[in-house]
Amino acid sequence: MSVISLEQAIRNAIEVEQAAAKFYEELASQAANDSTRVLFEKLRQEELGHAESIEAFGRLLTDGKLPDDATGSWELIETSPVWRHAEGITYEQALEVALEAERGAALYYGAVASSVTSQSVRSFFEQLAENEQTHVRDIIEMMDQDDR
Repeated sequence: MSVISLEQAIRNAIEVEQAAAKFYEELASQAANDSTRVLFEKLRQEELGHAESIEAFGRLLTDGKLPDDATGSWELIETSPVWRHAEGITYEQALEVALEAERGAALYYGAVASSVTSQSVRSFFEQLAENEQTHVRDIIEMMDQDDR
């Protein structure tokens, strides 16, 4: 992985979260029922909130200076392309999709954290990876409750 500045790392993370929000928005339109649509809308709102939080925190860390554009293939990090064009997605499938997407994001952020030399960039991505792991645990808990 190439060297990445803190500013670029933050911009990339913002774009990852915004792409995830768009992904969940698309899936909401393909939901089989209202409960699934509500779940995807909740996930979309959470991802938009993550993007806003990352940007706000990032601007504090960088004196407000962030690049205009992301680098790399960020649009696939926290999505699951195989589901992008599915129709009639059930609630159970929605949880599976969300779990796959959140695990992917956690792995990505963890890999970036372990591959950079800058302590500030590493810490930033370690925190993002932990946040995604929290989402994974939350989704698994939802799945367990749904099985009861």
